[in-house]
Amino acid sequence: MGVKLRKRSLSKGRYSYYLDIFYDNKREYETLNLIGGKGYSPQHNKAVRMNAEEIRSEKERDLMLGNTDLKQLVNGDKDFLEYFEKQSRQRGSTMYHSAYRKLIKCFGESVKFKNINSQWIKEFRSYLIETVSNNTAHGYLNALKTVITSASKENLLSIQVLRDFENIPKTEVTKDYLTLEEIQLLSNTEFQNEYKGIDYTEIKRAFLFACFTGLRYSDIENLSWDCIKGDILEIKVVKTKRMLTLPLNETARSLLFRDRVLEMGKVFKLPKYLACLNYIKDLSKQAGVTKKVTFHTARHTFGTLSVRAGISSEVLKELMGHRDLTTTQIYYQIAGDTKKDAIAKLPNISV
Repeated sequence: MGVKLRKRSLSKGRYSYYLDIFYDNKREYETLNLIGGKGYSPQHNKAVRMNAEEIRSEKERDLMLGNTDLKQLVNGDKDFLEYFEKQSRQRGSTMYHSAYRKLIKCFGESVKFKNINSQWIKEFRSYLIETVSNNTAHGYLNALKTVITSASKENLLSIQVLRDFENIPKTEVTKDYLTLEEIQLLSNTEFQNEYKGIDYTEIKRAFLFACFTGLRYSDIENLSWDCIKGDILEIKVVKTKRMLTLPLNETARSLLFRDRVLEMGKVFKLPKYLACLNYIKDLSKQAGVTKKVTFHTARHTFGTLSVRAGISSEVLKELMGHRDLTTTQIYYQIAGDTKKDAIAKLPNISV
């Protein structure tokens, strides 16, 4: 068992490096896409050689320590991006689909499992730093990490490829939310745009329902009538795969049952996400709401309104299905004026 670094001759005096891998009486080759030779500076050729040797050493160490478990090499010719796209469809997340498109832009239409290693992940990380915002890059890398973890559980590759994984820190941003007055404006505004065959009142009903439940679009889209237990909503959250139990207030119940009765199937008959997003933007403009409004704004609205209603962070954490309290605390920073309200409630004396 071992890994040798070899050169492959190219045209015009150039060469590329590849790994010659021996294991279990089998041989595998791994192209490194590192090119040197004639036309490149001595410094470049030296740096390429050192990089190739570092990769060789890392691969050999994995084999000797048993970290690779050989399963990644055995499944090496299978297409990782094909697997990623399948995972994206199963999860129904726009974040995963966008990450998939970025992987294609970075590496091309096909990436074999045998080429997935810590260096490959670092290359994608560097690409994201150059092309998208920190928060978007953070989400894409999280999606990649989750898909790799799933692949390792299916014995397609080794989890050890994530041992040096380092995500990009998120940048704190201001989350837009709607006030009660702005929600009322949207509710009162009747607006139809030029697209035919779509019930836009259904989109508005779903968006307003999200403002009073905090549900993400993916959960609103998949919400079925059997999730409604009287004035309680019970749903398995698409993003976290965890069960969420949520009491429904009067407005949420009215939005559910307005002009309809408890039935079968999905609660909201919605078009594709982009159509919903465009309508919400157009509706907001028509209503005179100047903020940037997306479907996720409804979730931020629920969190902020809950803080202003005096709901504790521990309760709000459960209502929004957060894994930890740190995420919930963001809404207490957004609703900063509640601090003034809290101080105003303190008793006073005459001085």
